[in-house]
Amino acid sequence: MISLAVLSLFGAIIPQHGEDTFYIEEYGHILGSLVVRLGLDHIFRTDYYGSLLVLLCVMVFACALKRLPQVIRLSRHPGPISRVEALKKQPCQAELTLDVDCEEARLHIVDILKRRFYRVAYQVEGERCYLQAAKNAFSHYGSFILHVSFILLLAGGIAIARFGRQVYENVRVGDSFDFVAAGDETVTVTVDDFVVETDDEGKLYDYVCEAEITGGLIGRRWYRIRPNHPFVYGGTEVYLESYDQDADNPCGFVVTVYDSTGDVVVPHVFVPTDEFVELGEANVTLRAYAGIVPTIREIREGGSVVTHLIHEDPGEALGDTSSLRFVLIHAVPSLVVTLKVVQEPGQILIIVGLIMLSAGTLVSLYLSHRKIWFIVEAIPEGRSRVFLGGRSNKHLESFAAEFEAIRGTLDELS
Repeated sequence: MISLAVLSLFGAIIPQHGEDTFYIEEYGHILGSLVVRLGLDHIFRTDYYGSLLVLLCVMVFACALKRLPQVIRLSRHPGPISRVEALKKQPCQAELTLDVDCEEARLHIVDILKRRFYRVAYQVEGERCYLQAAKNAFSHYGSFILHVSFILLLAGGIAIARFGRQVYENVRVGDSFDFVAAGDETVTVTVDDFVVETDDEGKLYDYVCEAEITGGLIGRRWYRIRPNHPFVYGGTEVYLESYDQDADNPCGFVVTVYDSTGDVVVPHVFVPTDEFVELGEANVTLRAYAGIVPTIREIREGGSVVTHLIHEDPGEALGDTSSLRFVLIHAVPSLVVTLKVVQEPGQILIIVGLIMLSAGTLVSLYLSHRKIWFIVEAIPEGRSRVFLGGRSNKHLESFAAEFEAIRGTLDELS
């Protein structure tokens, strides 16, 4: 555990998964080379760190297994106490005289205890009856459940660190990428659109990536991927991580179109890259290309193609002898969506471990094993004397209040 603590400290201080040159520049040649050679740049995925985690799992399991027989013994139903002196040594104890006989007293005691969810057993010996009751015996298993949950969390962490992966895909709207799901199925994700949704008051409501998923058993479907609502298939999750604008690769141009005389044909028209746009005013089809020098190709009715430069200066455009001139209003940057592809084979172990951790904490902190013993003996005139005593493994004040309530209920029979 000390070794894991020291190595984890290194992992927290040293930036992880950087290039080798980064560590040499950051820490110097000697220390930087040592960091890379010892694997401190990806310490949580190294073999020796994983081996220590496995040893920790074995240690925790051995400790839990060693205590299990004692836990089982303590959780068993308590045996009877046959001596009054032993009852008087319990943390909570009382003595009552009831105006009912021994059999009726026993029936009342059993009824009162069962109403409080106690498991009751009894045995009759002549003029005496011995009762024993207990509840929440499962509370002794709280620490064992916590140990098991810790093992599952560690095992899930080891599986994710060794076999899991996270890949960030920067995809322009209209582009696609592939990933391999469970069973070696190749799935293709095509980003059709990205929408920033707002409510009726114009406030930001949600981010939505509309994607087309093809391949595997899916066939072809459309999904709306939102933050915290990933696309899940075959043990792979695709999350919407972020989005940005790529000004260097515009998705189209807003231009003003002039004719050969310098008159405006269309004041503002959007011409997307690599798509055809019908310009009805000039009876031509346009297509833009975002190269080093942006151009627009004019496709005329006869099939001839004329290439135009997109000018930023209206004076330059008017100097063009072609039939149409194009003046740039502004370029529309491409939208780049970042999707995170996550494969975490140990995720189910972590989910079960967290559930058991919550259950173990609840059982350990809030439940207490409560035991109460009774000795009922017959006395003259059809009456009976009751000796009772009890204890709890924790929350003694709460148990004392319950014990007093049981004693008060029985006292009403006096």
